[in-house]
Amino acid sequence: MAIDVTNLVSNGSVANGVFDDLMDAVEARLETQFTKNRITGTDYANVYLGSMQTAVSQAVIYLLGEQKSNAESLLIQNKAYTEEAQIRNKVGVGVLEDYDNASGNTDGVVVFTPKTAEDPASGEGVLGKQQVLYNKQTDGYDRDAEQKLLKVAIDFQTILISSGILVSAPKFFNEDDIDKLAIDAASNIDVTFA
Repeated sequence: MAIDVTNLVSNGSVANGVFDDLMDAVEARLETQFTKNRITGTDYANVYLGSMQTAVSQAVIYLLGEQKSNAESLLIQNKAYTEEAQIRNKVGVGVLEDYDNASGNTDGVVVFTPKTAEDPASGEGVLGKQQVLYNKQTDGYDRDAEQKLLKVAIDFQTILISSGILVSAPKFFNEDDIDKLAIDAASNIDVTFA
């Protein structure tokens, strides 16, 4: 990140840079100490030089921190736009705009603005397709349970009759019940018997 020198020091008669503001405060304190004869001679020069070096480094640190905070703020804002777009099923569809910061400059930051929201139940977009998949999985579990129940009924009837225990199917698993289970299971997966 580059620092605008005019934010650090002024180049005119008005001191308005960060370094200028810090040095105004330092000079006021040093002036007080000098008039009270607490700092004199070479000590004054050494303290002034040290204060000046510290003020320059702290001003640069402040400006870099300010730029970093602004960049992080824009990043968080862009992340919020992206997450909102994902929620609205509009990832990759929308308007990309340059973000104007307070000074009117564009910093190459791209902001995503979703066009419209989609209904996930429509089956469109990422969330819609995910909802369709969930529905199919739920239906699949139901169909699997029906098929397993039908298999148990047929196996139970087959074992009872083949072992000679029963000559005909028990009342709770008679042919009509098995036929109904088979027809229901087949119709749920769009299969019809001829």
